[in-house]
Amino acid sequence: MIEAENSQNSKKRIQLVDQFESSLQSGRIPYFEEEDLCIIAEHYLIQSKLEKMDFAINWGLKIHPNSPSLLICKAKLLTAQLQFNDALDLLERNIHLADDIQDVLLLKSRILYELDRKEEAFEVLNYLINNEKDSKEDLYNDIAFIFSEMGVFDKAITFLKKSLSIQPENSDALFELAYCYQQIGDFENAEKMYEMTLDITPYSNRAWFALGSLHFQTENFEKAADAYDYAFIINPNDSESLLQKANSYYFSEQSQKAIEAFEEYLDISQPSDLILISLGDCYEKIGNYESAINAYRQAIEINPQNDVAWANMGISYFELKEFGLAIECITTALEIDDTKFDNWIYMAEIYVELNDFQNALYCYNKSLDINPDFPETLLSIGSLFFDSGEHEEALTYYLKAFQIAPETENLSLFIAITYYKLGDTANAQQYYTIALFSNPDASTIFKDICPEVTSDPSFSQIIG
Repeated sequence: MIEAENSQNSKKRIQLVDQFESSLQSGRIPYFEEEDLCIIAEHYLIQSKLEKMDFAINWGLKIHPNSPSLLICKAKLLTAQLQFNDALDLLERNIHLADDIQDVLLLKSRILYELDRKEEAFEVLNYLINNEKDSKEDLYNDIAFIFSEMGVFDKAITFLKKSLSIQPENSDALFELAYCYQQIGDFENAEKMYEMTLDITPYSNRAWFALGSLHFQTENFEKAADAYDYAFIINPNDSESLLQKANSYYFSEQSQKAIEAFEEYLDISQPSDLILISLGDCYEKIGNYESAINAYRQAIEINPQNDVAWANMGISYFELKEFGLAIECITTALEIDDTKFDNWIYMAEIYVELNDFQNALYCYNKSLDINPDFPETLLSIGSLFFDSGEHEEALTYYLKAFQIAPETENLSLFIAITYYKLGDTANAQQYYTIALFSNPDASTIFKDICPEVTSDPSFSQIIG
């Protein structure tokens, strides 16, 4: 969105809001001029703090009854609250008293548009355009901002182009145009406009951040990380840029770089359980399970009910072969939320490592209760039965998995081996042939599991 506030106005606004906030806490609100109360109200509008805006306006109207400027602020509040008819009624009763008629007519055009009285809205806009002699580009920008705020991005783009035809190096208009293109999914033009903005204002933190967000949205995570890095270099207090840089590395599977960025972020910002889980996940991916466990523990200290942190800590303990601790962690995750099928799978895999067939089978079946068509679970149950010598049961689960996802890795090979174990050579050969297309090592695996096949005249020529 267009931001054209100079530093002096910004400083005054911050001082007024701080003074107002302090007076609210003390319960003693001093006298404020109408103009200052409008500045405070506008601040709360920008921040979407509508209750505080309402309080500031109502307080102001007690001090300055029937103040036109405060009543127009009230109309803006009603518009933000989607009370368009009330807003229009209030505006029209006070429009003749307004100091800034352009601002009021712009608000009126927006309300009319929201009420689907679009012809009347454009009549108001055309009146403004036809009567603007000095700064037509600024008016176009203001109109574009209104349409952008309403989500009518095609109209916003039209007026921004009009503005840029007059003043082509207006970085605020270029930035807003980039934003609008991004919102309609025209990412190529959005990137061009952000880059043009940066050509004019190369040290704009917000432009680099927005470019990073565009690249992140289009999953160009390497470019996103670079853009967020520039944003952070320009403003080292912008921790959000640093966090998004870490997230970009995280989603591009650059775990070590993500760890460094997450750790740097945590040095300057308040940690959250979600960020610590992402950090722990990165440590897991590089095999540093102790550091992963430490990150998950910190996440749990912040939010003991975060089942993801408990489950992930259990997985790390599993990788360290600390099976007892792994069971404790995943049990806690399931106590918090027993509807996540993958946590039941993790628990089953622990019991498989402990050679506890019954508990493993119970957990796999609990997973199937939640997600009955997950082929990997069916494959795992089949393997449980196969390892127990129950080949008929194993085949049942393998074939169910094959019906859902025949491309599952090594599934056709396991079916072939199971058929062979059951003495069904014809089906074994059929599925073995399928397995060879996806796995050139199928013959080696078959021979490892069924060494007797090499001396079986009905199969040895096929398997080689």
